[in-house]
Amino acid sequence: MTAKEFLSGKTLTAIEFIEDLTINLVVDKAVYGLSVDTSSITAGTKLTRTEEFEIDGDTLTSGDITLDLSETDMLSSKKQ
Repeated sequence: MTAKEFLSGKTLTAIEFIEDLTINLVVDKAVYGLSVDTSSITAGTKLTRTEEFEIDGDTLTSGDITLDLSETDMLSSKKQ
């Protein structure tokens, strides 16, 4: 499921990112992971949460960070 599909009918309250990579969406107080490549992140790197973002069409922007919600998948919570 894409982030755009996931957010349908929900209110995004914050995003969490490391450097310039958005890794989590926060809906109310629950944190939901995005399926993004985190292999370049080293242990101990600071995770930042912000409530300052805009969504214009399919694009989420916070400062210099942009994320295409229609192209980014959510992490699956299904057990296999």
